[in-house]
Amino acid sequence: MKKFFIFITCCTLPFFAVKAEEVVYSGNPNHPAFGNRRYCQYDSVLIRLIQNMDGREASRQAVMTRIKEHPEEVNDWWSHDGWSGTPLTEAMLKKDKEIVSLLLAHGAIPFPPPGTSFWTNYAEGKPDYAEIFTLIQAAQKKYPVYTSILYSDRYRKQHCK
Repeated sequence: MKKFFIFITCCTLPFFAVKAEEVVYSGNPNHPAFGNRRYCQYDSVLIRLIQNMDGREASRQAVMTRIKEHPEEVNDWWSHDGWSGTPLTEAMLKKDKEIVSLLLAHGAIPFPPPGTSFWTNYAEGKPDYAEIFTLIQAAQKKYPVYTSILYSDRYRKQHCK
């Protein structure tokens, strides 16, 4: 009987294992994948370029050219295992102040994307990210309603423990 239960368990276990896949969403409202995420396959060239950026100047220039030629991709975002990110997130992770500045200049939304974002890992107490967050906080001030809610004392006491 014990062997039977082990056999049944081994046969049914793969059906319960869930493999999470990365999903990339278009930040461009004019793209067919925007708002139709269930049926359209989409991958962001800009996000991939930033993720694959190495220390070479050629890879940085490819990213900067892509931002200038395709500003509609600056608000693309990815989601994987409950985490999410944008091109701005990726540029922050690379600690590239120039690309962060260029993304913001071309309309990148200076707030974390939906879901649990990597921004929470880099928000405070990291001096090597201080210059980047100074740029982002300056860009956030262009959104006065959201910023006033985010930085209000009442909001902090309720949500930032």
